[in-house]
Amino acid sequence: MPAQVSVLKAQLEELRESARRRHLRVVEGVAFGLPGEDVFHCFSTRPSYQPHGSPLPCFFVMQEGGRLPTELPRTLASLRAADKSPVVIVPFNGLDAPTAFIGTAMSERATLHLLCPLDDAASRSRGLLESGMLATRRVLIAGLGSFGSTAAVELAKAGVGSFALLDMDRLEPGNVTRHECGLADVGRWKTLAVRDAILARNPAAKVDTFELDLNTRLDLVCEEARRSDLVICVTDQARSRFNCNVAALSAARPALFARAITRATGGDVFRMRPGGPCLSCLFNQGLSMGEDEVASERAAAERTPDYAPPGSAVQAQPGLACDIAPLVQMLVKLALVELAPRGIGHWERLREDLAAPFYIWANRRDDIYRDWQAMDYLYNRNSIMRWYGVRVPRDSSCMSCSMS
Repeated sequence: MPAQVSVLKAQLEELRESARRRHLRVVEGVAFGLPGEDVFHCFSTRPSYQPHGSPLPCFFVMQEGGRLPTELPRTLASLRAADKSPVVIVPFNGLDAPTAFIGTAMSERATLHLLCPLDDAASRSRGLLESGMLATRRVLIAGLGSFGSTAAVELAKAGVGSFALLDMDRLEPGNVTRHECGLADVGRWKTLAVRDAILARNPAAKVDTFELDLNTRLDLVCEEARRSDLVICVTDQARSRFNCNVAALSAARPALFARAITRATGGDVFRMRPGGPCLSCLFNQGLSMGEDEVASERAAAERTPDYAPPGSAVQAQPGLACDIAPLVQMLVKLALVELAPRGIGHWERLREDLAAPFYIWANRRDDIYRDWQAMDYLYNRNSIMRWYGVRVPRDSSCMSCSMS
């Protein structure tokens, strides 16, 4: 099998223009290779995301008139090209297809892939979603745990072009069983790790990160809410969720709130639209909401009473990733409904289908769902593994609504 070489199309176009202007013939770049797989990702400039593999030099050779300089192998050797260095031949005319070789002798031809993330995303989504429209949309995501990290990446895949990411935590080893990021990101700020996961899907995305406790910077949260088309709050604190609710209300922006309860026994997703019921209205209804899931060491420490003896901290007890998945996917679908342009038939029908502001999901008959029915063949009674839309009226005495 020939070696596989991938190059970002946008970088090739920029390189061709720069080389013509500066009269360059050979440009050194960096490649990331996967040992034992003969797979190389080549870059003329360092990419906005962190590629897999080990770095090694690669070279872009500008070809004019269909000919390559006879002294090219000697030139590459003088530039300390490695035995496995990829060499990408870039025709100046922009009409002929670029080619790739491995090594300075250029005797091993490689298969070249041009990566066009935006074009590819648009072509795959066309007919379902106007991806070009989503490129102008901006989403604020507060909380980048199992919910927020997955939602961010799914929205990037759908074509959302701009993000504001807020979180105060670093990735812990125990997070990776449910998180979009893995062991290689342990110790990093979640904001930066998720930023790289977004850019790996869409290198053209604009991602602003804020490593802070949003409860202490409400001015910034309100400003970012005004700059965004949608606010998504998936923090593990009631206080931060209510503060995001106020920020979204003050900015007159729609907001989504999602959470799992008690080891992901189930969970819920709530949508707030300007003029409709807000998060405070929901909790003013006196519904039995269940206890938030304790999914991190910080959240566990916050649940421990101040008078508790040393060493008696509550244990973090997160549920399984597969129990989180249906909640996150509903969150993402509701986000796309808010972001998608008007007038597209299937999205208009989905807006009609998802008219309720509040959605409840039960994974198993436990905790507050212990008296629910098994899924079985039921369709007319509360059972597990089904979504339920709930009416929530706006509370005329709601303090949050009255302040907006």
